[in-house]
Amino acid sequence: MAKWQLPKFNRHSMFARIYMGVLLLIIAVVLAAVVLFKVVNTYRLSHYQHQLATAVGHIVAGGINRQSAPANLAYWLDDAQYLLSLPISIEPIAMHKFSWWQLRKLKRQQAVIVIKNNAPNKLPWLNKAASDPTFHVYYRLNNHQLIYTHFGASALREQQIQALPIFVLDDLARSNQPPAERLKALMQHAPFSMALVSRATFKLDEEQNSRIRRREVVMTLSNQAASPAITLVAPTTDMDHLLVIGPIKLFTPFPAKLIIAIGILAAALLALGVYGLIVPLQRRIGQVQLGMAKVRGGDFANRIAMLGHSEIAQLSSSFDELTEHIQRLISAQRELSRAVSHELRTPIARIRFGLEMLADSDDAADRQQQKDAIDEDIATLDALVDEILTYAKLEEGTPSLDMQPLLLNDAVALIVKQMQNLSTTVTIGASNNTPVHAMADSRYLQRVLQNLVGNALRYASSQVQVSCGLDTMGRAFVCVEDDGPGISVQNRAKIFEPFARLDDSRTRASGGYGLGLSIVERICYWFDGQMQVDQSPTLRGARFTMRWPSKL
Repeated sequence: MAKWQLPKFNRHSMFARIYMGVLLLIIAVVLAAVVLFKVVNTYRLSHYQHQLATAVGHIVAGGINRQSAPANLAYWLDDAQYLLSLPISIEPIAMHKFSWWQLRKLKRQQAVIVIKNNAPNKLPWLNKAASDPTFHVYYRLNNHQLIYTHFGASALREQQIQALPIFVLDDLARSNQPPAERLKALMQHAPFSMALVSRATFKLDEEQNSRIRRREVVMTLSNQAASPAITLVAPTTDMDHLLVIGPIKLFTPFPAKLIIAIGILAAALLALGVYGLIVPLQRRIGQVQLGMAKVRGGDFANRIAMLGHSEIAQLSSSFDELTEHIQRLISAQRELSRAVSHELRTPIARIRFGLEMLADSDDAADRQQQKDAIDEDIATLDALVDEILTYAKLEEGTPSLDMQPLLLNDAVALIVKQMQNLSTTVTIGASNNTPVHAMADSRYLQRVLQNLVGNALRYASSQVQVSCGLDTMGRAFVCVEDDGPGISVQNRAKIFEPFARLDDSRTRASGGYGLGLSIVERICYWFDGQMQVDQSPTLRGARFTMRWPSKL
């Protein structure tokens, strides 16, 4: 079993950059979590403060509105300031500048809290005075006036909390509504419950009962779902009932250490997950790199053969196909070089022999005959070179195809007309009249038909048939049949090899260079088509059929 190793990194590695990017992303996520923690806690604290301020402001506003005489109002405000130990004043709304959002809250009978730092510089956290900001609280009394108070954070004490039941009891005593209905109305503006309960049924310890008898407010602390809360209990005038306010949940910020620990744990799990996903990818790319190195070293038989359907597996499959294509090109080049050297020697030898005969002969007719033979050999060489260049162009890479919609019947009719003049003993016919439209390159399609019909003419006894159409799968096809000896099954694949000739009735005596069908096979390949060779069912000779997609 192979030993597991950590992947190697370098500064140019794509995976090193990925890991660094993931690390930076994790750091950014942790920092964002810290910032989000502060923002969420700040919002929660602000919402908590506004709810309590709105509840107290509504109760105080009710007490102010019940004072009919200015003197009574002044006495009531003095008592309220004494109970709360905070300055309270009634001021015109126009004296203060509020934003649109703050004015909207005032109109909706909600308190507005403005927190101002006492630090004189722009970096409040460097000033000790910034640790005791001033809270400015506003609550709308009517359309033109508001209740205003201000205090520092250090001025908040238990006294302000214990004053709340006194204000509620005063409101109940002066209200025209039944106590239960009035409490229900007050609770619509408060984030806590208020109720009158029988003193006999409410459980208090001895010390708390003693404070109730002294008409003091009792404050109890409890935990509800791990959230601390206080409950305020105050005696009514008849001492038979108690006013119970709460539980009032205290503000508890999210624990920063826990949030940061969870964030770091999540980031670590994310890093491990990303690492687990990237390492197999890196190993697969390493396999591709190793395969490329072997091919670069000359081992064209090497294949990666990676399993799966991932992009890397598809890349390795494409690489294997490319390597196979290169190997085939090299093999074809070697075969072509050997075949070309063999094919060129024959006409060159005849030309050399003809030149010697021409130098030794004094007879004019004989010299002319030798010249004609040399011209024929030169023409043979020219045709052979043209065939070799055409095949090499099709074999080396993708040719420039101009695929356009064509009427295949016209291409068949044209090739029948052109090739009929080459033979007086063989009849060439077209067998279909139905119009057939397909996408094709007219120049290369004519070359296919020319080579196939030319090949059929060399072996046909008396008849060659050319047809075109669409098969049952919607593919276009051209078909050339002859009444010659045909091709045996074992030789049907061999005839497409460059310079291949068979040892049966299709011999060298029939002419050709052995490249015509190889060119047809390569054109068919670039047409994304298929070549088929079988026996003609009607003429009993060979039948060549090329099929390709009729539409792009």
